[in-house]
Amino acid sequence: MKPHSIKRETQINSGNLQITKTISGSNNTIELCLESL
Repeated sequence: MKPHSIKRETQINSGNLQITKTISGSNNTIELCLESL
């Protein structure tokens, strides 16, 4: 779980929606949050 948290921080810093979609999988909530931001 520790490395997963680090990856999440990297996604937020880079702001790449594609990477987030790949890791989040079917979690559309994360995708919608990023789109609103």
